[in-house]
Amino acid sequence: MIINFIIITLFILCILFPKSKFIAFIAFLFMWQLWGWNSWNGDYNSYRLLYETIGRFGISSSDIEVGYAFMNKISYNLGLSFQNFMGVFSFIVLGLTYLFISRSPYPAILAMLYFLIFIMEFVFMRNYMADTFFLLFLGVVMGSAKQKKIKSFFLLGLALLFHNTAIVYFAFLIVFIDKIKPRKLFYIVASVVLVLFTSLTFFLSFISSTTINSKIAYYYTDASPIGPAIGHLLIVSSLAFFISYSKKYLSSLPAKVQENTTLFTKVNIISLIYIPLYFFLPNFSRFFKVLFVINLFYILYLIFFYQRRNYRSMLVTILVAVYLIIIYQFSYSTLDYTYYPLINSNLIYSDI
Repeated sequence: MIINFIIITLFILCILFPKSKFIAFIAFLFMWQLWGWNSWNGDYNSYRLLYETIGRFGISSSDIEVGYAFMNKISYNLGLSFQNFMGVFSFIVLGLTYLFISRSPYPAILAMLYFLIFIMEFVFMRNYMADTFFLLFLGVVMGSAKQKKIKSFFLLGLALLFHNTAIVYFAFLIVFIDKIKPRKLFYIVASVVLVLFTSLTFFLSFISSTTINSKIAYYYTDASPIGPAIGHLLIVSSLAFFISYSKKYLSSLPAKVQENTTLFTKVNIISLIYIPLYFFLPNFSRFFKVLFVINLFYILYLIFFYQRRNYRSMLVTILVAVYLIIIYQFSYSTLDYTYYPLINSNLIYSDI
């Protein structure tokens, strides 16, 4: 099948030219073709119905997040079909994601590794846009642009307009508080996690919002979140151990590298607050895919700057371990509603 041939070809090119932004761009262009011209998936009919409802009856006809609803309404008023809208939406999301991926010292390799995450992510359109704004937030914090705090708050605000679970993203603004070092931050986050684990049911008993309670009931599942929780801990702890083990070598690297390493360490520590949330509402477990992207980027970033063979070997081992967790999650995801429709229900490639 032509799609499989293209995938294999792109994978080979990504391996041969790991630092190529052009190859990474081509990979994302292919992902756009798969998503933008996808004619059915697990959430396709639900999103199409939502699109037509908002288009005909207005934004107030749905309790969906206002950012996504506004995009729906504008696109419908412009005469776009849902299929056209999905093409535009996917172009924006993947284009913005590419901006983050292209910051990697190995953009082609990262694009290749990202492909499985893309397959797990694309059906969750609102989540995907919110997650993309979070990646852009990290890009802003990593960079040297002025007014970082204002831009960061703006990007996280945009994320919240597309999915209400993005409210937790604002916790990551703590990375701007220089006085809070990673060790102190860990104790703070550990305390928050303990409170959430022990008191979440108590807090929920005071929630009278019909909208919130209906969402909890809607997303409830019998599937255990223990897998994502353990995987999350393994990823964060393995990288924390590596940084601690190599701190003497890290101190010899450029100041900007040390600064970004501290940033990613803080982000990983703050991300631990999601673990109790996995047990509260399975919808929060979708952050796991964002965690994958962040740490694949982080590991490749470290591999680029750590020149000693023993350190690189350790990092490659961690990279392989993280990707095995991704493959495990992918194999247990709803392939019948994501991977197979993406391959078999495409308006460009299905008949080729």
